[in-house]
Amino acid sequence: MSDWPNPRRYERGSQWRRWDLHVHAPGTKLCDGYAKSEGGPDWAHFCQTIYESEVAAIAITDYFSLDSYFEVVERFTEAYPDDHRLFLPNLELRLPEILNKDGQSVNLHLIFRPTLTKAEATKFLMSLSTEITVGKASKTVVCAELSTKAEFESATVSRSSIDSAIQHTFGKRAIRQDHLLVVTSAKGDGIRPGGRGSKMRKAALSDEIDKYSDAFFAVAGSRAYFLDVGRLEADEDTSAKPIYGGCDAHTFEELRLGLGQKGSPSDGSDMTWIKADPTYQGLLQTLIEPAARVALQPVEPDHKEPYKVISKVRFSGTNDFPSEITFNRNLNAIIGSRSSGKSALLAFIAHAIDPDGTVQAQMEASKLAQGSVSLDIGKVVSKHF
Repeated sequence: MSDWPNPRRYERGSQWRRWDLHVHAPGTKLCDGYAKSEGGPDWAHFCQTIYESEVAAIAITDYFSLDSYFEVVERFTEAYPDDHRLFLPNLELRLPEILNKDGQSVNLHLIFRPTLTKAEATKFLMSLSTEITVGKASKTVVCAELSTKAEFESATVSRSSIDSAIQHTFGKRAIRQDHLLVVTSAKGDGIRPGGRGSKMRKAALSDEIDKYSDAFFAVAGSRAYFLDVGRLEADEDTSAKPIYGGCDAHTFEELRLGLGQKGSPSDGSDMTWIKADPTYQGLLQTLIEPAARVALQPVEPDHKEPYKVISKVRFSGTNDFPSEITFNRNLNAIIGSRSSGKSALLAFIAHAIDPDGTVQAQMEASKLAQGSVSLDIGKVVSKHF
């Protein structure tokens, strides 16, 4: 599955689309509440719910494991081979640092690019050192060796272990964002936004985790905080970073209520809108323009009524243009060399809206420039709104 956009599939360019970057699948390692079918995971129900949703990109999430991602992609592709929505692998981990009053470790997610292979996933998990608690003792194992519920519940990984696994899997000179993004929770099980005045050690840890992260899972009210480059407790600036939401579904009911409709039913967060092609590159674009590319809200940003949008124009009886040109609902750039048809294209569009006025304007312009030459554009262009 390529993560580069097919130019025919995304010919309108960047548009606001619904994304959900935190969805657990049947069989998730912890808190699996999905109803079973004939004693096993109900993949048909899960895949159908995704297929019928309006979500363009979904990150399949599991604790210390990537098995769910590969299973979902295989099952969904078998059921709906002509559907090309984006699936991303989301590895949910737990840091040893505790920053909230409830004693919860900080949750952190690694969202990999969709070209991740099973061999790469295995290599990564075999090289990711994990600390687990067995009784009163702790021991170190690799992530791939976790097997029991108690091990998954107690496991933690350090940031240095993550960096080491990245280098071991993708090369010592690997650029992290070429392969994965670090998305840290900024909800109850994560760092807390706007925590100025907290104890010095926790504030310093929160700053370090903030700097390590590419983005955050948070509610809409935290957006301004993470866009503020002066948000750190330390007297230093950092970069503005995007926040995402996710339904965090562990049951079919949560999936039905949350996927593509709103965020997690438990915290009331809004759905995530991203203005980009549904690709890993599109997700990377949100790191560059976090304020312009991401919104957490119940309705589509910049919504326009259909009658206010020129969707496409079709041409007939001419070889100067393709048979059809599709437009974005927002900004469109017409690029070409001199005499390549930029002005003519605008004239054709104007004619579709106001034929008489456009012909009159063209005739007057032609008389001024060349004498009495006129353009019969009414036979060439038709409108499509």
